[in-house]
Amino acid sequence: MNNIVVLLFFIISILIIILICYISYNLIQIHILEERIKQKESEDEDYSDGEDPNYIEQYHMLGGEDE
Repeated sequence: MNNIVVLLFFIISILIIILICYISYNLIQIHILEERIKQKESEDEDYSDGEDPNYIEQYHMLGGEDE
């Protein structure tokens, strides 16, 4: 009987550790996504005047000329 209690305690402990790791991993992923969103928003604000350098560069590569 004592062996069964020890085995159950061991299994429950491992499950709790796995759960903690899973929650921590998800929290880290959420934090990374939040940082990417903030970075994307700041990039969008940089080109709010419509002068996106990537667009201008592609325009020149396709043979467009400035006025």
